[in-house]
Amino acid sequence: MHEPRLWIYGAVPEPVGGVSVFLSRLIMLAPEHLAGIVDPYFAEDKMAMPIEHRRSLRPGRREKIRLMSSLKLIRDSPLMVNASRPEGLIALAPFLTRRRARTALILHHGDLQKSLDKRPWLLPILKFCLRNFGNIGCLSSSQADFYSRVGVKQPRLQMLETYLPPCRTKNPVEHSQLAESTLAWIRSQSTPVLIGSGYAHEYYQHDWGIDYLDQQEFSRFGISARYLICCYGPKTGYLEQLMKRIGDRLDVRLVHGLTPEEFDAVLGECRVYVRPTRTDSYGMATRDALQQGLSVVASNACERAVGCLIHDANDRASFYRAVDTILANEPGGEKTNFGVDSISRIEILDWIKELNSGTGKATTPSSSSPNCYRTRTRGDTA
Repeated sequence: MHEPRLWIYGAVPEPVGGVSVFLSRLIMLAPEHLAGIVDPYFAEDKMAMPIEHRRSLRPGRREKIRLMSSLKLIRDSPLMVNASRPEGLIALAPFLTRRRARTALILHHGDLQKSLDKRPWLLPILKFCLRNFGNIGCLSSSQADFYSRVGVKQPRLQMLETYLPPCRTKNPVEHSQLAESTLAWIRSQSTPVLIGSGYAHEYYQHDWGIDYLDQQEFSRFGISARYLICCYGPKTGYLEQLMKRIGDRLDVRLVHGLTPEEFDAVLGECRVYVRPTRTDSYGMATRDALQQGLSVVASNACERAVGCLIHDANDRASFYRAVDTILANEPGGEKTNFGVDSISRIEILDWIKELNSGTGKATTPSSSSPNCYRTRTRGDTA
């Protein structure tokens, strides 16, 4: 095997988020294909990585610029840039000039157009920034449409299958009081638990689960349920609103700050994963929930995995009906297949190998899926 040359630009936990969790799983699963990661986000308790990890040593803009400047030292090595929104590329653009190796990009946010709607002046700057990337990975057909609208030619776009399951290497809750108390709350009753997760922002619509429990029609099936909200990221005003509304309720619990491994353990104890978000890229947590045997109710904000029960992201009543269908074990509801847009998807590990080899663009999707472990679904025997 050739010595790995591919570098990654992006964060690993902390902070916890879709980009950082994806990158940590990728690195842990395939370190032999990666030379290192340049991580510009400071945190005192960064996850240990099995590859070279160039990270911020202290908070502040100066340190972040130092890390971005270090990209000049690897201009002869292929690079995969990971960010959330298009505006994240603006500060990075000066450090990607005069590169002599392939540079690839994945933006992970589900609604890239929103950035341009709020800042129309961003369009010419974004077009200039995107010229730095010979390969752009798309997580959904809506992302591919966005890039086409801003002038990126089709040969530079590849539809990716980026889901990687979590790798369990140790007991994830052995030292966490927060995780232990959350598991104890779930196990304290036999009633099914709905679980939602994400940043504490309004577009995640975490309050819909509370509204579902409060609706008058809820009792018509004779079913009781509880709701667990797992938030991560910055503590926001919306988080405070949720905490104030929940108060001392016994049927709703909100936790903030579980590690990805702890969330994985908590998720496996619940019955239904709900994701009513108005914006999404591909919903890693929905895939994790399906792997662990949970039923999944998710909005139509993006393409969803096989088995998700879909509702309109702007219709609260359709969310209620979808959860009703799951809890009452009723047949029906609109389910979807991942990749229903009929666009071939390239497995992320195959894309990584092609970027690392520098022998041409990845164009052939793989029939195999990466897997760290097999999860036991409900009904399986140990």
